[in-house]
Amino acid sequence: MKNIGNLKEFACTPDRFQGGHRLCPGCAHSMIVREVVNATDDDLVVSTATGCLEVC
Repeated sequence: MKNIGNLKEFACTPDRFQGGHRLCPGCAHSMIVREVVNATDDDLVVSTATGCLEVC
């Protein structure tokens, strides 16, 4: 994990969670995945059980 500094700096980091999904706006799944992906500079593969995050 990278040192995110303060919350304002973290909020201004480029978003690594790409569009093209059909998740509902404000969906908890998308918010959690976005924050986890943005909290690291490493290459990631996100894997979850089949659900709306996988099939939308």
